[in-house]
Amino acid sequence: SITTIFQIHLAQQRKCNGDILVFLTGQEEIRLMQRSIEQICQKLEISNMIVAPIFATLSNEQQLEIFKETPVNCRKIVLATNIAETSLTIDGIKYVIDPGYVKVKNYNPSTGMSELVVEQCSKASVNQRAGRAGRTSSGDCFRIFTKNTYENEMAELPEPEIKRSNLSSVVLLLISLGVK
Repeated sequence: SITTIFQIHLAQQRKCNGDILVFLTGQEEIRLMQRSIEQICQKLEISNMIVAPIFATLSNEQQLEIFKETPVNCRKIVLATNIAETSLTIDGIKYVIDPGYVKVKNYNPSTGMSELVVEQCSKASVNQRAGRAGRTSSGDCFRIFTKNTYENEMAELPEPEIKRSNLSSVVLLLISLGVK
């Protein structure tokens, strides 16, 4: 993903038209990539790139940074979780970079605990992500996985959350309310 960011930016550096949205799995990965991009920018003396993260635990003020207009002759790199897949539209995004992974909550009945796991996206999810490119003008999506992976390994739709959740507390609540 980092290589693709710099390939896009350096190939179009004179114009700097269009911001880049990169889908990542979580806060740790976003922070790591943000530091890496900033270090590479320093080494390559690139000053016309703004890195803006977006994930659920950021403050409202920090989350609003992604919506600010990008300065002239500058490119904004938005590093996002799947929150940017459907929940919001960011003006100016022309390029989407999609590694094809997402972090989801799964209930493990053998341990009796829920856990966050990284898994491959569904075809529906990656198609939704691709739609984030060029909402207001033409755009491009760079998928960091093969066509074979898309066609043969990805599920058509994501597994419904009800199949990944522990329903015992809901069942107990219904029983306590007298529902049979």
